[in-house]
Amino acid sequence: MFRPGAALLLVATLAVALAEPLGAADKKWVGIHEGGYVTAIAIDPSAPSHVYAATARGLFGSADDGKTWTPLSHGIAGQFVGTLAIEPGSPSALYAGTNAGGLLRARGSTWTRLDGERGTFFVSAIAFDPAAQGTIYAGTNGGVLRSVDGGGRWEERNHGLGNLNVTCLAVEPGGSVFAGTNSGGIFRSTDGGANWSEANKGLLSNFIWAIVAFRTPSASTLYAATYEGLFQSVDHGASWKSLSNGLPSTFVLSIAIEPRSGTIYAGTAAGIYRTEDGGAHWTGARTGLVNQFVTVLAIHPDSPQTLYAGTNGGVFKTSDGGEHWAPVRLVGDQPPGKRPAPAPKGIERAAVPEKEPVTIAKANPPAGTVAAPATVPASSAAVPAASTAGMPPASNPFDAPSPAAAPGAPAQAAVSTPAGSAPAAPVPAWTMAAGAPAAAGAAAAEPPPEDPGAGVVSAFALDRDGAILHAATSNGVYRSSNAGETWVPGRGAVEALSISAIATDPAHPSVVYAASDGAGVFKSVDGGASWAAFNSGLSNEDVSALAVDPGTPGTLYAATDEGVFRSALNTEKWQTASEGLPGSVVGLATASAGTLYAAVQDGHIYKTTDAGSHWAAAAALPSKDTVRGISVPAGFPSTVFAATETGIFRSTDGAVTWSPANGGLPGVGVLGVWTDPSKSSRLYAATVDGLFRTVDSGASWTPVVSRAGAHALAIAPGGGSTLFLGGAGEIWKSADFGRNWVSVPLRSGPRATR
Repeated sequence: MFRPGAALLLVATLAVALAEPLGAADKKWVGIHEGGYVTAIAIDPSAPSHVYAATARGLFGSADDGKTWTPLSHGIAGQFVGTLAIEPGSPSALYAGTNAGGLLRARGSTWTRLDGERGTFFVSAIAFDPAAQGTIYAGTNGGVLRSVDGGGRWEERNHGLGNLNVTCLAVEPGGSVFAGTNSGGIFRSTDGGANWSEANKGLLSNFIWAIVAFRTPSASTLYAATYEGLFQSVDHGASWKSLSNGLPSTFVLSIAIEPRSGTIYAGTAAGIYRTEDGGAHWTGARTGLVNQFVTVLAIHPDSPQTLYAGTNGGVFKTSDGGEHWAPVRLVGDQPPGKRPAPAPKGIERAAVPEKEPVTIAKANPPAGTVAAPATVPASSAAVPAASTAGMPPASNPFDAPSPAAAPGAPAQAAVSTPAGSAPAAPVPAWTMAAGAPAAAGAAAAEPPPEDPGAGVVSAFALDRDGAILHAATSNGVYRSSNAGETWVPGRGAVEALSISAIATDPAHPSVVYAASDGAGVFKSVDGGASWAAFNSGLSNEDVSALAVDPGTPGTLYAATDEGVFRSALNTEKWQTASEGLPGSVVGLATASAGTLYAAVQDGHIYKTTDAGSHWAAAAALPSKDTVRGISVPAGFPSTVFAATETGIFRSTDGAVTWSPANGGLPGVGVLGVWTDPSKSSRLYAATVDGLFRTVDSGASWTPVVSRAGAHALAIAPGGGSTLFLGGAGEIWKSADFGRNWVSVPLRSGPRATR
């Protein structure tokens, strides 16, 4: 269990760890970790001073070589932009692939949706055929789409495409098209996507992050970034060879090739490396690169020594091939008093500074305020597409007020037009807005005043139908008896205590347990109305986690600094259940009757099959990092997910072997993982960059909320559409898989009314 307040410590720890000096052979980077997770960077080849960056905080443009930036969120509010592209020969045409708005194109001052009713796809890749003007390919989570008339009409081109989750596309000068997927490797088509065949000979990984077709006057060479390194093909994808000899990190996410010298840059999960001899030797170019998870690389078309790097924490730039780096500050990160630069020609600056998120309504705002309407993006055919609506800073524990704003902390979004900016652009019809944006000068919904008794929410517990909920906070326990619409504090023994974990007994819904930091365990037999200490036999009262045995009614486990303790049904005494455990336990998860997993302080996971009488070490995780959470899907006792500081790992054989389950997740700062009780393949992960969701057991993740700043999540039973997130002094509720949220304040007195 991740304890209250630990989030801030984690952020500080990561910053220190990533800023440690590296080897002398590394080139020097001087950058900043601001802007959030970067998904794409595009440089206009006809006007190289115009640069675009898509991040988890929105879309930004620069007209002065990245010195200053302007938000470009009008018309695409609430959309997660997964890819960017500029049409060859048409410098004013910027294309953006989104999660719920489909494929968009900006010409002039507005965006146009190109793929019509196909917008339920998440467009993750865009490619143009250089030999056929007007031919565009779009890679989606439903396969490949093609248009031959510049985006007017589209058709699916999936025959033979063995995996429809397309992550990247590339087109050779001769017309061959290559599609990289998230679990099927690479597919090739020689007839415009009408037919596809596998092109995986020699590849060691079937998860493809990027494909680059490097063209020379006489040949075309393909490069593929994968989980298992960088690969090259000189025979149009018929075979591949590894270029990873000497590459310190084989988790390659991005590629950039300097056309004059042929220098190859590889962005990895451990920074940037380059080779000048075709992969025979690699050197580091990452010193000062605070965020080492490099998601995208882009080279300036006229200046071969100038590169941009997108990371899981912002954009970096070099002007001398990596010898020295200068900060790239997005709008909102500008030095005080510095005005944003004009937007790139043809696209207006957004009226709302920094970003224009999906508006999140406040429940019962204080008198005199007006609640803003929620903007509803296009829904997905199955699970609704994730929204990147950021929560207001007041609700974000990572953005707690301080004399100086933390790096990357989003600025407050204004509803009035800032001086000198363009008027707010009208919302195009394709945004499917449920309500119009707030007009200039309209009253904004203010967050309710924080109740002195409310604290940071650290954990949830729900009854079987999700109507009664309990929240553990740093200032006691709160309870809701109406599906999270209102909350009241628990009284008596748990008042003002720092509660680290909470659990209900599924066989006895009125029985609730609460664990504290330093005061042991408390028990309620009346649904949380009253509490009493439950510590007899508990030799250590610093309790970090609780778990109820699903197959043995009434059996409860508690994780402490001295191991695990067990309490049986109808007993009022704890017994040790720690034989084989090395010491402090920080996480627990039950799989079936008597089978549990425990995470210990040193990062290892242990397993018991006899209710804690004996424990044995499970297979070591590929990562040596501290385990932040464990989750076992209901009905699948041999499947285990482990959340660590640098990613999520999955085992399907009872922790005998582990494999990464990180597709699309940021590289650091995973705070917890939760499985949906109604769908075993659907999980949620809280990270320092926000809340993410997967519907394929971790093969691919998409963002739900940007910079959520919470490490407590609850999923209501019966379909999983209702979610609860813990904040500072409030709880966020969504009834539509996280697309729209309403905040409910935690109060000790009567709730404020409108």
